[in-house]
Amino acid sequence: MDHPLKSAITPINFIQNPWTDELLLPPKPADDFQWNTFARPLPIEVFSIIAANLSKAELAKCVRASKEWNACFSPSLWETIHINAPQTYLQFVASAREGSLIRNGMFIKSITTQYFSLVDLLGTYSDACPNLTDLEVHSEDSPPESTPLSQSGDSWEVIGQTTAMGGSQHMRFGSGYQSSSRPKTLDLTNLTHLVQRIPKLRKLGLHGRMFTNQKCSSISRLFNVIPTTVEDLILANALPPFYVPPSATIEEDTEDSDSGEAAPLNITRIEFRICLLKDQVLIPLLRRCSRLRTLVNSSQIIAISQEVSSVLREHCNQLTELRLETNSKAFTDKIISHLIDASVKGWKSIHLPFAVCFGPLSAEALLKHAPSIEILRAYGCPGLTSSVVQKLLCTARNLKRLEVLDKRAFGRLATELDAQDIIQSRWVCHDLEVLKIKITGIPRPDLRVRTNSRPLSSPLHRGSMENSHSCQRMVYCQLGEMTRLKELVLGSEDRGRTGNHEEEQESEQEYFNPDRLQSWRQYECLSFTLESGMDHLRYLKSLKRLHLQGMAVGFGNAAEQLWAKDNLPELKYAYGDWNLEYRKVNGYGDDQYFKT
Repeated sequence: MDHPLKSAITPINFIQNPWTDELLLPPKPADDFQWNTFARPLPIEVFSIIAANLSKAELAKCVRASKEWNACFSPSLWETIHINAPQTYLQFVASAREGSLIRNGMFIKSITTQYFSLVDLLGTYSDACPNLTDLEVHSEDSPPESTPLSQSGDSWEVIGQTTAMGGSQHMRFGSGYQSSSRPKTLDLTNLTHLVQRIPKLRKLGLHGRMFTNQKCSSISRLFNVIPTTVEDLILANALPPFYVPPSATIEEDTEDSDSGEAAPLNITRIEFRICLLKDQVLIPLLRRCSRLRTLVNSSQIIAISQEVSSVLREHCNQLTELRLETNSKAFTDKIISHLIDASVKGWKSIHLPFAVCFGPLSAEALLKHAPSIEILRAYGCPGLTSSVVQKLLCTARNLKRLEVLDKRAFGRLATELDAQDIIQSRWVCHDLEVLKIKITGIPRPDLRVRTNSRPLSSPLHRGSMENSHSCQRMVYCQLGEMTRLKELVLGSEDRGRTGNHEEEQESEQEYFNPDRLQSWRQYECLSFTLESGMDHLRYLKSLKRLHLQGMAVGFGNAAEQLWAKDNLPELKYAYGDWNLEYRKVNGYGDDQYFKT
């Protein structure tokens, strides 16, 4: 693929070989013509734009072309350093010993290293990197200087190109990884000294077995020297194979883990990724984070204790964003409810994917924050019932995004909003821009069988069409009042199952419950026909996307499509089952089905 700025690159006599994807420079003329005549006509700003679209390998070639190009492209080449492979590590260390960090350290803004021993090297040259803002350190042992690309114990496969100046190299780790039953304890002394010597540090990431078997005092000393400039903190432990959560993952020690009163921090975001830290280490850290706004817990094994939630509520009064992955037995309804109660200011954004332990206590705590909630993503939460969602829509005036529908969350994990709840009270979230939810409980006497020819036995498929249209019109009216709605998702599809009896029986060699195979299909949904009252959606002038996959709807009919073209001027993409031949040709649902 050509670079976006190929037209700007051409005047500098760049050409890109489409066959080898290499950057080719013109040969130096025989009359000793100087390279700087190529670069001089263009301002430095243009070179910065061009550099942003070049790979590390291309940048490395550019800096070797001439002194002028070296000055133009070196900042982009050295701005971000990723060291995640043995060869990259060894080349970076060798170049640093030759003085590359002294010459180019001023350009470095971000360093991510897989090898903990690089901390010693960075400590030696920390004064040469005054503009370093992002530092992420992993805990892998440094490879020996004679390490080949493929070695026993670790299996590597190179899929990128390595540069001698810290270029990016993508590695794929094989299954040959071996770890001892008790990994050795890392010495955090040099890391502690390095962290406090970086004057502009804003993001600090500590990964791997950084805290495994560590004494609380060692970790506390590291936390106590975190600069006040740090705004983003990531604490991520790697788990050994066949990990079983122990009662204590950090060594006990008799030292006083809190050596003196540490200064308050300006951290606004903390992310825990399987953070195996004791409360006696974590709580003092959180007490210093009075400006904390975002809390992310992506650990599905270790839960946040009730004591930590209490400290968050008492000392972190600015909390407004919560991202919590709780698909684990370590979490309970009570733990989640305490964590939701931790915000004093009120949550603005809550992300709870597949919180299977979300229950009545969590729902009650969530509704307390309804006036402040702007974004709620909570798909796969069986405790998020129809009545809870309806109460939220009727009290959350600032709500802008509600996402409780996901193609992976069907059956018992699906959150459904019953039509009978919708028509009981009016929604107040008139600023809603994105709504992803499954609306059910619609009488559909016009449907008697499934797409796999199995009969529909629900009472909602009996009765009169007048009752069906009356119910649908009231639901359309609620949706029509959300005049700022840009994306409406009422249906999704399980791409792993077609829902057809014959196809499933043939592909799986076994016949389960055919109705269960169609758990993602909706037969008690809005019919999206003009006859049913769809005209009440004419006020959705900002609607751009409409998803109706797996739903028995008539939106694909000629009359409905013409109505959409006349009344929904911003609608560009509508997805559904009305054009099956198009779907089969174009990847089963990846492209647009209907475009005005």
